[in-house]
Amino acid sequence: MVNLFGRDPFQEFANKRFKELMSQDSMQQLIQMREQALEVRHKAHIETINKMFENRKFSPRTFQNKKIELEKWVNKERDNIQKSRKDIEKGWTSTQDSIKKVLILIVKENILI
Repeated sequence: MVNLFGRDPFQEFANKRFKELMSQDSMQQLIQMREQALEVRHKAHIETINKMFENRKFSPRTFQNKKIELEKWVNKERDNIQKSRKDIEKGWTSTQDSIKKVLILIVKENILI
């Protein structure tokens, strides 16, 4: 419903919220931070494994096994991050579609009034 001054607070709120959702910057930053954290952990584990091997705490076989185990873990984490990214993008898309539909209905309703 339009008030005396020709403004529709709900429509203004919905438009503002829609613009916020369209940016998606905060979620992208979180995903990038997860990727960076994974890279830091990966490098730290590689350094640790290499030091253990150099100090003869690991045999060559154990060293290779640890490297393979680490790479499997890193690949699994990367896959999880990509899955999360796709899920978030799906969620954003469906939310944006819902908001667009609501805004279209509001505009149509205001035109009919």
